[in-house]
Amino acid sequence: MHVFVTGASGKLGRRVTALLLARGDTVTGLARSPESADRVSKLGATPVQGVWTELDLLRAESAKADAVIHCAYAHEEMMGGAIQKVAADDRAAIGAMVEGLKSGMTTMTEPKVFIYISGTFGTMGPDEDDPKFRDPGLPRPLSEDLTFEARTETLMTVVIRLPPIVHEVESLHPFLQEMAKAAKKHGFSGYLQADVRWPSAHYDDVAELCVLALDKAPSGKALHAVDESAISTKDLAGWVGEELGVETKEVKKEHAIGHWGFVGMLLGMDNYTTAEKTKGWTGWKPKGKKLLEEMRVRGLKDYQ
Repeated sequence: MHVFVTGASGKLGRRVTALLLARGDTVTGLARSPESADRVSKLGATPVQGVWTELDLLRAESAKADAVIHCAYAHEEMMGGAIQKVAADDRAAIGAMVEGLKSGMTTMTEPKVFIYISGTFGTMGPDEDDPKFRDPGLPRPLSEDLTFEARTETLMTVVIRLPPIVHEVESLHPFLQEMAKAAKKHGFSGYLQADVRWPSAHYDDVAELCVLALDKAPSGKALHAVDESAISTKDLAGWVGEELGVETKEVKKEHAIGHWGFVGMLLGMDNYTTAEKTKGWTGWKPKGKKLLEEMRVRGLKDYQ
């Protein structure tokens, strides 16, 4: 199978690429700089230098592929406030890649595959079949809609929803970085509500699910890349407080944005999420370390 991976030099993209190559697939990886292209090449994949907003490039590379895994997203730009722009760019990219896949179907013997990497935030319930909450201010669910609408008998489409925190020992997740920055600034580690829960998973496990989905996921479905379903954000704040030697206490909701910035929009959102259907469909068995276990082994000071 020839797979085109966007964001191939990123944390998830590198792992996905390595797993695909290990099972005998060929991979073309989109890389936005010479340094990123070099990382993709060292994995054994063929790099294509460019960015995921170059629609003609996306269309052309997708036309050559049997499958596309769209890992790229401008998270930093989104956290900086450009939510609408990033979501619109994402939808345009999906449209171009789907068009490319469909244009290259003349000699195919098996359905082609488009996998869109999304998130669990905004899902109206814990289950894979629960729909996304609709809010004009949070437009990313429209990308899921576009993915599902592109499904045909000859194009399998799958959404993989990642939890708010996908982790690895090598780096601290940006949401946790922001919690630590706020704790240093305000002299205490804050949380919004004691009953807010977030799911999590290790990068290695998420990458494995992305590859399993190519062969085993049902078309037109969302998968949940969730290992831990319900980590209390109060416990996360408690870990930050322990590491920095400051107390942990509740922040009033009206002060959330002023206290944390963009992350303050999310810390009040309960996101209890399950993955039982995902495991049944694909045979996925997460094996990575749990979030707090990994964080306590490494310690906050080593991330600074």
